[in-house]
Amino acid sequence: MDASAYEEKLDRAIELSRQATERDKAGAFAEAFELYKAALDSWHLLCRCQTNALLKAKLYRKMGEYVARAEVLKNFLEKQKQHALHAFAAAHPAPGSPSCGLPFSSAVAGCCSPSPLSYADCAARCSSSSRSSPFPHLLSSLPASRRSRDGGDGCGCTGSCRADDSEEDKIREKLLTAIVTEKPEVRWHHIAGLEAAKEALQEAVILPSRFPSLFTGERTPWRGILLYGPPGTGKTFLAKAVAAEAQATFLSVSSADLVSKWQGESEKLVRSLFAMARERRPSIIFIDEIDSMCGARSEGDSDSSRRIKTEFLVQMQGLQKDAPGVLVLGATNVPWALDSAIRR
Repeated sequence: MDASAYEEKLDRAIELSRQATERDKAGAFAEAFELYKAALDSWHLLCRCQTNALLKAKLYRKMGEYVARAEVLKNFLEKQKQHALHAFAAAHPAPGSPSCGLPFSSAVAGCCSPSPLSYADCAARCSSSSRSSPFPHLLSSLPASRRSRDGGDGCGCTGSCRADDSEEDKIREKLLTAIVTEKPEVRWHHIAGLEAAKEALQEAVILPSRFPSLFTGERTPWRGILLYGPPGTGKTFLAKAVAAEAQATFLSVSSADLVSKWQGESEKLVRSLFAMARERRPSIIFIDEIDSMCGARSEGDSDSSRRIKTEFLVQMQGLQKDAPGVLVLGATNVPWALDSAIRR
């Protein structure tokens, strides 16, 4: 795509986004939903043509906000349609049906009309729509002014509940600025050599993702893989190729991004990282220089370092039990420096 065509597509995407937002605020939710879908198609095309990784990540994050809002509108419109069907059935009962002759209120008991949709609903319904949304973590990234426009958060939470949510949102926002979330376009044929490593990853990751029914019980696939070798030997490239071949979301983060000077924040960052990976399944967490975070434990370790390793081990154990579709790939130049529990 040449520069002029790119500019034209960019202008169209911006215009569609503006129209969608305006119709949304005006209460024309059906029109806004269609405009959001058209805008997302345009942004998706632009992202495919974008070569700047940082700009692409920002575009994907913005797309996530539109996807989250479109999901809320979709749920609202479906409930509105169901309510209309219930009301019609109550007003025109079939002969011999139990509701025939009953007043309208009795025939539609338990079927409540959806309340008018506002931006506060988006935050209030975050938990209910997080499983279906392709970008569930971004439901909580709406501006605080929009969430509180109606004088509250819309979900009946107490002050302490809102404070906890706000703290979790800040942790996620910090993590989002550090990690690189993408769908890599690197394939096996882009990597020269490393045939043994590619074959092992094919058997351990790709086949279980394509034929999950064959890998159950004792054949449960690995949840963690360590890539080790000297610098510049293709560890990160291999990790991207695995994510592309498995059609999984690639969450790339450095160990330095998960370590904080504030007490207890490092463990929260680790928990948030794994929570994001569960929401975006199938997904691959790639941690570069994992030895700097999960080195061998010793008497000279600080309490903070021990807690990070413990939290990481707890999250890894959780993947074995309740998170199929999430894989942790670690890369290191010194595998012997890792803690023995991490290597296992």
